[in-house]
Amino acid sequence: MRIFILTQLFFSAGLMAQEEAAAPKKMPSAAPEFFSAGYLLQVFLSLAVVIGLLFAVLWMLRRMNGPGRGAAGQLRVLTSVSLGQRERAVLISAGKQQILLGVAPGSVKKLHVFDEPVIQEVVSADAEGSSIRFADVWKQALHKRGDE
Repeated sequence: MRIFILTQLFFSAGLMAQEEAAAPKKMPSAAPEFFSAGYLLQVFLSLAVVIGLLFAVLWMLRRMNGPGRGAAGQLRVLTSVSLGQRERAVLISAGKQQILLGVAPGSVKKLHVFDEPVIQEVVSADAEGSSIRFADVWKQALHKRGDE
């Protein structure tokens, strides 16, 4: 069996050598000119098409996945405080109510719902320019929760 395979390999190699000798030799083609006007035009047009497609896809994604126009105005984060390495307490405004949320990796829990606003819209400064402290809001939330 091994002799049969070896003879086939020998004869097929000989046939391939004969075919290569009989085939006319191809002359190597001239190297393309990379800085010819036609080549540079083709490169720049291809680049323009790719950039145009990129902008078109980004525009479509923005239109399809954009935030809801009505809901974005009604829901705002007013302030937040870190309670640990990965835990936070967040006060959000939803319509006319303010909600205190506990946020941890993998969970969000409602801690308290305020019927009356605890703080006015902007946390950074009130009308007199002094900062609103989250500790005061937190104490008030714990105090109201204990009364229920």
